Amino acid sequence: MQPAIKMALRVARQGSDYLKAHFERQEPNGKDESERHRQLERVEQSIYDNFTEQLEKAYKDHVIAPLGESDAGNNEKSWHIFPVLGRDNFVRGIPEFVLALAQKKNNRTENLLLVNPITGEEYSASRGHGAVLNSRRVRTSEVKVPAKAALATNL
Repeated sequence: MQPAIKMALRVARQGSDYLKAHFERQEPNGKDESERHRQLERVEQSIYDNFTEQLEKAYKDHVIAPLGESDAGNNEKSWHIFPVLGRDNFVRGIPEFVLALAQKKNNRTENLLLVNPITGEEYSASRGHGAVLNSRRVRTSEVKVPAKAALATNL
């Protein structure tokens, strides 16, 4: 496992626990939707601030992109934090959302981490080193033509 992924996992596990606790405490029918969105924004900002603090300590030469920003601009090394991908699901009480961290070099993603706080699944991928699900390597076939591949989705 790449050192950047190890650091991202340590940070993301804390955020994942915090996010799960907030998700489990919310009552989807208890507040109006705008209040639930404001609450989610506060949770996201709190997670972002915590991640930023820890990543800045570990990677002093990296830039931390603004909350939810995927463009690194002219920065050589950057981190991108997405506290909740699947915001509508979170607000509606649907347990289908993830927390994401991406590390970029010259605006090209080098490492990516996705954590599902509800199931505990941790997906990571590093350029040139493959993908991992819960510390187990993800294997794929060598099929190069989509017509010969089997695709499964959960739509």
